[in-house]
Amino acid sequence: MDPITAVSTATAAVPNANFLADLKARGACLECRDWARDEKIKSPPEAWAKLERADWMFWLADSYRIELRDSDLVQLAATWADRALHVHAPAALRSAGLPDEAAKLEALPPLAGKASSELADAAWAAGDAAGAAAGAAAGDAAGAAAWAAAWAAAWAAGDAAGAAAGDAAGAAAWAAWAAAWAAAWAAAWDAAWAAESEWQCRDLRAVAPSLRDGRP
Repeated sequence: MDPITAVSTATAAVPNANFLADLKARGACLECRDWARDEKIKSPPEAWAKLERADWMFWLADSYRIELRDSDLVQLAATWADRALHVHAPAALRSAGLPDEAAKLEALPPLAGKASSELADAAWAAGDAAGAAAGAAAGDAAGAAAWAAAWAAAWAAGDAAGAAAGDAAGAAAWAAWAAAWAAAWAAAWDAAWAAESEWQCRDLRAVAPSLRDGRP
């Protein structure tokens, strides 16, 4: 079989072969390419609509030069910090027998929805509270997960503060994603991680419902 026929035959056998080749050329990991192959994804907009991992959505946006608004990224960082502070860290603290510390974090006012001028100070204060909760959880094996979740929540709040203060919003949102993921992982392992991934993808699609012509 000549090379041209071989390529044509392979493309016909794998309808999304062109997109898979493009993903590989742009440096997508094997796991991502396998997902795109199995789901028969043929384009970046289709991938955006179906992805279930926020880190891959960030990669897609970066690799295809899709611009997300800084204001949206700041609010995403705040939303993800809120979940780390109000959901994941308290769950881990309660499991470690520290309900009072959990209640303190749950009582913190939400960061999402605040104007950037107010968000930075509120996020730093929330980060301090999460750091104090982590300190209370330190020192014994039972508190290890709570310590990790509380510190991750503190990092997420700090990243949200950085975004609000004018740091690179995209990098800050990415960091807040990572911190919220870490908090979920520390709190309840697979179940919380899966829920956090679903939330984060939904949040990203809420600010950029679709991709058309390389733009959200």
